[in-house]
Amino acid sequence: MKTIIHACLALGLASLSLPAFADWVEPLKGTITYPSGRTAPLDYQFAFLNDNGQTYFHAGKQKVATDSVPPNYILNMIVGKNGDLYVPEFAQGSLHGFDVRVGDHRIRIQRTAPADSKQASLNDYRVLIDDRNMLLDTTHPTIMFEFDDTGLIGINGSGYKKDLSAKSIE
Repeated sequence: MKTIIHACLALGLASLSLPAFADWVEPLKGTITYPSGRTAPLDYQFAFLNDNGQTYFHAGKQKVATDSVPPNYILNMIVGKNGDLYVPEFAQGSLHGFDVRVGDHRIRIQRTAPADSKQASLNDYRVLIDDRNMLLDTTHPTIMFEFDDTGLIGINGSGYKKDLSAKSIE
């Protein structure tokens, strides 16, 4: 009887020490807008998947082996001197914005300066993250995707200020 109790106890403790993560995939889909006005579809995803006993976190085409879900992924953006937006994970060149959905969330960045404008200021970019209307406040804004064991749980960022104008986007 003692042996059975010890075996049950050992099995119970062993199960507590093993990570128990479910595979999940969070597709990010939408469109990107180039300076020419041309739009193109955007198909990106975040995932946490097990492959032959090793778990990987995926962001777009990149993946990294990991034992646990990372708490977040930060998408870095750059606004160049001429006002063009660069998002290396989404396009090789400059953009005038993008509109994407991931889970129950929506992210939209839109340049409001005329396409032929040689210079755009940070205030010429309108940002919508879920129901928050904002303007860029830095040339290096970020979008932070937050995760737990079940997938995407929130979106935040830095480099924004609240947009109080009537030009907010929806």
